[in-house]
Amino acid sequence: RFVSKSSLHRHGSALVRIAGIAALSAAIACSGDDDGGSVALADSGVVAELTTEIGIPTTVAVTGDVAWVVESQFDRYAPFNGVGEPAPFRLIGLELDGTAYSEIALPPADFFPEGIATTQGGRLFVGSVNTGDIYTVAPGATEAEPFTSELAPATVGMTVGIDNATLWLCNTNMGATPPTAAVIGLNISDRGRVGTHELPTSEVGSFCNDLVMSPDGALWITES
Repeated sequence: RFVSKSSLHRHGSALVRIAGIAALSAAIACSGDDDGGSVALADSGVVAELTTEIGIPTTVAVTGDVAWVVESQFDRYAPFNGVGEPAPFRLIGLELDGTAYSEIALPPADFFPEGIATTQGGRLFVGSVNTGDIYTVAPGATEAEPFTSELAPATVGMTVGIDNATLWLCNTNMGATPPTAAVIGLNISDRGRVGTHELPTSEVGSFCNDLVMSPDGALWITES
């Protein structure tokens, strides 16, 4: 079982993303560093760097002995005042013992992956903060396939429910006045919507950033 955490903090006119603890499993924690482009593994308090070869790691999910890290390239994301050079988006798999490194290409151009989630069987889901599209990677697959394109404009955090059958996600519309957000549940088998929970909106709007489901079935949501 894993827990993914992330946060967005406003700094001046830009949004700066701070990655925190990304995965918990048997006293093991894996975290990403947006500034240095590194991913570190902490086991019983000892931190060891897994790699520094990822441009801008954002979120991470652990399945089996592999940490899957999203490389999002927010340095070229226009809403965050990005000016970086275009490059292929990647989903990167790191063996927790540091012995292997693999990658899966994600959709090019305007995808900008953000959230990631995994089922107990190792099926991965990656969402786009720019289009709302979600792609999925089957266990052992080397390519990502479309899961849904019905969630514009932005899919942010994601988690798989304790039933292992529902994908819960943060759907945020920063283009609305004021911005609006909702938590949406999708049936993994048929992609049908099983629930929608609108977040309360204040004068400045709402931003659903990340979420996780506790063992009792309650969804815990960050409102950024």
